[in-house]
Amino acid sequence: MNPIILSARGLEYSYPGGIVALSGLDLEVARGRKLALLGANGCGKTTLLLHLNGTLKPSRGQVLLDGAVAGYGRQALNVWRNKVGLVLQEPDDQLFSATVEQDVSFGPLNQGLPEAVVRARVAESLETLRIAALAERPTHSLSFGQKKRVAIAGVLAMRPAVLILDEPTAGLDPQGVAHLLSALEHLCLAGTTLVFSTHDVDLAYGWADDVAILGQGLVVCQGEALATLADAERLRAAHLRTPTLLALAVALGFGGGPENPQPPPRTPAALIARIQSSRNESVKRPILQFHPKTGPTGTRHREEPEMTGNQQPEHDHDHDHVHEHQHEHAHEHEHPGSGSHTHAHTHTHVHPHAHEDTNPHPKEGDHGAHDHDHTGEHGPHDHAH
Repeated sequence: MNPIILSARGLEYSYPGGIVALSGLDLEVARGRKLALLGANGCGKTTLLLHLNGTLKPSRGQVLLDGAVAGYGRQALNVWRNKVGLVLQEPDDQLFSATVEQDVSFGPLNQGLPEAVVRARVAESLETLRIAALAERPTHSLSFGQKKRVAIAGVLAMRPAVLILDEPTAGLDPQGVAHLLSALEHLCLAGTTLVFSTHDVDLAYGWADDVAILGQGLVVCQGEALATLADAERLRAAHLRTPTLLALAVALGFGGGPENPQPPPRTPAALIARIQSSRNESVKRPILQFHPKTGPTGTRHREEPEMTGNQQPEHDHDHDHVHEHQHEHAHEHEHPGSGSHTHAHTHTHVHPHAHEDTNPHPKEGDHGAHDHDHTGEHGPHDHAH
């Protein structure tokens, strides 16, 4: 189990006018994990994030960083915010320098780092967020998605142990979401702990390691993403729905359980792969030549009841069986000038089950009509059935 890097104990907070935002909230953030804070609008997600990096001070309760109670003095806050970086939902609230490069360098410069170190960190952060080409661009000329990545790069350049993001995908198109999540995944793989708020249950299901559901200023439940988001009743109580991918997986029989111990797929690609694998398993039955006595080679032969009168056998429509009966007939022909010759002919009767045959099992000796066309002394013998 990963150690706890950041936690909240009994946080209480009210906005002016007596609006209660947090009412005894508890939360734990595991090191190196991605934690999603889920809940309806107004449940306290943003207020909680502002407490986790010291921007707001609770009226009661504590925030612990690496097990130690975080302080609110100037020096203590600097240490705290160097370890826990916050990216706001609106990037314009965070960008104020003339160019992208200047804005990203602001945090490291305030940390008192040498200029060479600052330049290296800025270049690395821009490259990680895939915005190095924007270094000289004015911040006011950027798109919304570009501004979001610049804001993240500015916090990332300070090398925080925990990166907190308020609604990181809000306002982004699908391509922007994909680029941002790819960059954040890279940070997580490098050891950064991520905490993000969202009301998007599909994002939380597909990307988070852990989920905390908030409601009425409290953490209603917290745990691993799959187990937490599989609790439909708890989700409904928090005005949330079951993730679409999870609902589809359960409907298709991929929801886990004794009969299917594999956990449900958490990405569209994983669900498609599971469906294809299931379909491949269902069509692995071999289509082999049928023998009337032993059945298909390598498969079990179903016993058929004895047919009487005009009764038709039941056919297995999964396979087209072909019956071949071979009969040998000896014909003696006299050809002028050549004496008597005996020719053995082998006749093959093909009876597919699919055709309309009122007598699918001919009696012995009943082989249909045989037309013999003898040309010359030893010419070809054509037999039509």
